[in-house]
Amino acid sequence: LWTTALNTTKNVNKGVPELFGFSATCYYFGQELSRQMGANAPPIGLIHTAWGGSTAEQWTSNQTSSLCKNVTLNAGSQEWFDTRLMPFSQMTVKGFTWYQGENDMGNVFGNSEYSTGYSCEVPKMVEEWRSVFSTEPGTTSPTAPFGLVTLAPSGTEGHPDIGAMYVAQLGSYGDMPNAAFPNTFYAHAFDLGDPFGNITCYRDGCCPNNLKPGAFCHGCDQYCDSLNKTNFYMGPIHPRDKLPVGQRLAQACYGTVYEPNKAPVRGPIISGCNVQNGKLTVNFNKQLLGTDTVTVGDYQRHNNASFLQVLTNSTLFCLQTAAGPTRSDTLCRDNGDGKAVLFPGVPSGDFQSLTTWPMVNIDSASSSSITADVSAFGEIFGIRYAFFNSGYGDCCGLNDPTSDPCPLASCPLKSSNGLPATPFIARVKDGKCECLSPQVCNDN
Repeated sequence: LWTTALNTTKNVNKGVPELFGFSATCYYFGQELSRQMGANAPPIGLIHTAWGGSTAEQWTSNQTSSLCKNVTLNAGSQEWFDTRLMPFSQMTVKGFTWYQGENDMGNVFGNSEYSTGYSCEVPKMVEEWRSVFSTEPGTTSPTAPFGLVTLAPSGTEGHPDIGAMYVAQLGSYGDMPNAAFPNTFYAHAFDLGDPFGNITCYRDGCCPNNLKPGAFCHGCDQYCDSLNKTNFYMGPIHPRDKLPVGQRLAQACYGTVYEPNKAPVRGPIISGCNVQNGKLTVNFNKQLLGTDTVTVGDYQRHNNASFLQVLTNSTLFCLQTAAGPTRSDTLCRDNGDGKAVLFPGVPSGDFQSLTTWPMVNIDSASSSSITADVSAFGEIFGIRYAFFNSGYGDCCGLNDPTSDPCPLASCPLKSSNGLPATPFIARVKDGKCECLSPQVCNDN
């Protein structure tokens, strides 16, 4: 039964409009896409099938999931594919959008090139969706557009390596569309964490709607006031502000699907780097930048860090870690080449510490590059950006616990079009960058 958004505001059950049961990100996506199209925009139909707390395996048939190694199936696998996707497969649709990943944070991220993990499974899922919706000729296109949102930084579910998940979500290519993800578009949410992403006040029970007896609270007034106006849904794992996420996704869709090259669809993408005389230069893809330029926000004004890091210990390069056989061991699930390596006697925290990966200040930016002074560290063995998991997410995450909100889109590296640089990681060998295959960054 189709209806309009306006009508759903009039259908009220126990004081709650029907519209409030619809995906906010999906609604704002449609609203912004209509705005982008202008006065002649056609009616845009939106089907909400989302289900919170789900895994990629639940949205994929077991047969398709089994095409990827290191994917674990259980009794709930394929559930939403059967009950929340297939009932609509006889409809003709323009495309699909996808915002998921928190419940796969404990699984293997993998690499589409090696047919492993999440990085393989979601592209295979997209192929399957397109196939089942296009069975009847003349209905849904067999190459129907697919758009996704990368995780917000609070979506770790307590697991490390959120940056590696960002890599996996783009099929390990560092950008989309690509060979694993044809006819796709994406929007980042790593810099759109909840303005009150530091949940110290929430965790300690300092607000009236989650008060804990005997809680010791200081400086929580702004936080609690915000929480009282709009509480979290399913806890603070999900940022409350969905408008900018939907807007970014719609802009990417419009500039990819409807009017290519008429709207910016991405921020800077790393193309290479070099280290000479203690100076690191990171280059960004000029062709993808087009007429846009690289900009560096004044992150120090907000007491933030640059979130650009360099690796000081070559043996501790690891894309995804997991617990080893004992508490003092660490399993590197992926050493960057798709291989698992056990590190006896090395705590998992060593792989992410600010001693292993210290932050560096960004000194300057040209139209397509940035520079940083790394002379204090001697030889460096890797670089990465927006990978550090502060425990609270976003680029204010290293600040002291406070009631002050973090400005949205506060991570420093952006394009002049306002979109953030895609998180990246690369080895540094002989003073030059080597991105992890299949991503290429040889503009050194």
